Amino acid sequence: MTSPSTQESVAEEVKRIDFTGTFWFAGALIATAIPLGGLFSAGWRPSDLPPGLVELWWFGALLMVAGMSGLVWAGCPVAGFPLPEADRQKVVAIRAGIVVYGIGAVLSLVAVLLSPS
Repeated sequence: MTSPSTQESVAEEVKRIDFTGTFWFAGALIATAIPLGGLFSAGWRPSDLPPGLVELWWFGALLMVAGMSGLVWAGCPVAGFPLPEADRQKVVAIRAGIVVYGIGAVLSLVAVLLSPS
């Protein structure tokens, strides 16, 4: 059994992660939409990449989506889980989401930058 002060601190931590997870997701969404929108509006398509780089771009894009999914989970309200379990899930979701999104973004960017113009 957890003490009331421990239960309060877990509840506050879950609220904090909910709040920051929402902002991380919004930042990732904007950081994805602006460059991708610019590329698409200029007529660029992933199929324009040479073999090897197109696969790297899609792998990076999938990692970005997976990372953003973790950020969505971290930012959504707790539903159906006890607070200590929700806290553990959200801590992993936000940390893994940021790392996986960042790796995916770098891979996709490298694929675009390495392609001949």
